[in-house]
Amino acid sequence: MTSRVMLVLVMALNLLHINAGLPSNCGSCYKKPTYVSSTTVLEAQTSQSEAMFEHELQVTPVKVDVQVTPEADIQSIFPGSGSAQRDDDESDPYGGVVYKYDDAVVKVYVPNRRDGFSNGSTIYTGGNTWSGPVRIKENRAKVRVRVWSPMDFPCPDYVTTVPIQVQGGPGPRSFLELAHGLGTVPEYVTVQVRHGSSKWVSDGVGYVMTSSMTSMNTSWGGVLYAYNDSHIRVWIPSTDSGTSIFIFHWFIIEKE
Repeated sequence: MTSRVMLVLVMALNLLHINAGLPSNCGSCYKKPTYVSSTTVLEAQTSQSEAMFEHELQVTPVKVDVQVTPEADIQSIFPGSGSAQRDDDESDPYGGVVYKYDDAVVKVYVPNRRDGFSNGSTIYTGGNTWSGPVRIKENRAKVRVRVWSPMDFPCPDYVTTVPIQVQGGPGPRSFLELAHGLGTVPEYVTVQVRHGSSKWVSDGVGYVMTSSMTSMNTSWGGVLYAYNDSHIRVWIPSTDSGTSIFIFHWFIIEKE
């Protein structure tokens, strides 16, 4: 069966363009990750709220997988996310592990108060507002990172670089639809977001957890995407406080 792999690079209009085209240094089949880190314990609201993992590929990875496991539970693995969807200005509890990467390292963050509430956890499954057999709220968790180089994946059938801009105020939503022309649902799609003119990259996410915030000071963001057998759709926030990239490290907040 023919593999259908796509790579979409999404950037704000004021960012530098990445050269589009099929990469020449790709493989012929799916392989194991080139880099698998050792396990590191991170703890929200402490000095252990971030870690750097040196994969040293010397090329932008085609896939990064950040695996988060509660210390007392070896059965559950929670994936990291390419963007935080809120900050510490809201009083409600929240959680999550955010990452970014370049051609040498992966940097991982868990919540650490900057100027708001200390209610962010490393893992939070939503308390009594979410249905499920287990409710988890953990500040400490084990983190492992896996990284795939372009040589670990088949050559993509579709690659494009597209500028996209956050729309301020109540104007048109930031929405993009791309025709990939494959005629079948892809086996793997990645949407990578470049951080300005730097080498840092974040991954798009397939969901949004909130439509608005009660505080005007709250930052939130994320590049959302979905796909079918003919198109890829990409959304980014369209309000003044929304950003395409939001890293919730409370000492370095990056917005694009």
